[in-house]
Amino acid sequence: MLRFKIGKLNIQIDFMFVAVVSIFLIVDKTGISTIALLACLIHELGHIVMFIAVGYTPQKLTFELTGIRLTKPIQELSRGKELLTQLAGSATNLLIFFLLINTIEKISYLSLFAVTHLVLGLFNLLPLKSFDGGKILEIILSFFLSENITQKLCTVVNFLCIFVMLIVCVFMIITSKSSFTLLIMTIYLMISSLIRLIKR
Repeated sequence: MLRFKIGKLNIQIDFMFVAVVSIFLIVDKTGISTIALLACLIHELGHIVMFIAVGYTPQKLTFELTGIRLTKPIQELSRGKELLTQLAGSATNLLIFFLLINTIEKISYLSLFAVTHLVLGLFNLLPLKSFDGGKILEIILSFFLSENITQKLCTVVNFLCIFVMLIVCVFMIITSKSSFTLLIMTIYLMISSLIRLIKR
């Protein structure tokens, strides 16, 4: 694993991440992988900028096999600041989409870049525990409910969301509009959610 620092931010890059990204970049002749990777980096940059804006520095930014992960500061964030930092990633993606909205009239790399930001921004707002949306839901519920009830509700919503995604995937495969990537991601999310539930 490669480790270095940019200012106070620790960066960790797993060699498996480099290997997988390299394979995608070599195999993908369309350039979509590069666009998606850049959109993900911009998403995480949105979180980092907001962390700094509210007076905190994230512990580290990790590039690993499962994606790009930002570790929160050691200092405890207030719920308001936590909400802002969780919203910042998708807000950045959606802002870029609206800045480039005029480009989607015709197909180009710029229009593809804009649409990728829209999809990534909205997808991350799904109420899944491993997504920004799940964390946002947890923070909002914590304003009104106890921690125990909040966790239980978030777990129920998480499984319901995965179940709906699974139904959509099966429907798309049956109707020949197959999305095996979405199916694999849904199964991964379901397994990781079950593992997290068992460990608690």
